[in-house]
Amino acid sequence: MSEFKLESKDAGKGVVLIKVTGYIDAHTFEELEGEIQSKFSSKQFKILVDLSDVPYISSAGAGVFIG
Repeated sequence: MSEFKLESKDAGKGVVLIKVTGYIDAHTFEELEGEIQSKFSSKQFKILVDLSDVPYISSAGAGVFIG
């Protein structure tokens, strides 16, 4: 199982990049959801999520993007 990590940084032009590493599943989806919600709360609505280092997304993880 891959270690789950989140890294957020300014990508320029008002875009925030969230780099995700590891599995997004029932144990980790809340952390990603919280990170995205904190960006929305800060009035940052242009969010790019890099999933290139995510080998697995469960239905709970997919729900973060659907919600």
